Amino acid sequence: MLHNFAADFEMYGVLDAVASGPIDARLSENSTMVGVGMSMEGIEQNPIVYDLMSEMSFHQRQVDLQVWVETYPTRRYGKSVVGLQDAWRILHQTLYNCTDGKNDKNRDVIVAFPDVEPFVIQTPGLYARTSKNYSTLALENYVVKDASNDAYEQPHIWYDTVAVIHALELFLEYGDEVSDSSTFR
Repeated sequence: MLHNFAADFEMYGVLDAVASGPIDARLSENSTMVGVGMSMEGIEQNPIVYDLMSEMSFHQRQVDLQVWVETYPTRRYGKSVVGLQDAWRILHQTLYNCTDGKNDKNRDVIVAFPDVEPFVIQTPGLYARTSKNYSTLALENYVVKDASNDAYEQPHIWYDTVAVIHALELFLEYGDEVSDSSTFR
């Protein structure tokens, strides 16, 4: 699994594929597969993706993802909290269920990395004929990259943002119940 290439700080995953793909590959005709591996550049986010993939070498059949996600918060936090189970279920159905075939194309300016050759990302504005230049220095000091002409000019949003905000609210509401958990810290 090559996930989070270039350390894009985006919550992203395809848990359904992680839960079935390695098993399908191992059981396919003439398979020589003996294990699974991960090659990630950054693991500061998306722990559920890495936890599931880490287990896949030990499974002999596809994981029942509904049950696995339901019990994930108990394994992660050391105790069962219904609000956190609901939050992770929502994230599985939204952020961690990218099935549109477009892969991960993070276009958020806030997570853009500095470069050896500085550039400014110009994004289309909310209104016609407007744009935002993310710099306080004069443009002649930069090589300008116009993101509006990019094939991925729009953020890759495959999920219901209202549902994700609700999951965040659940994490905030129930997070104190696991703040002293040694498995979480």
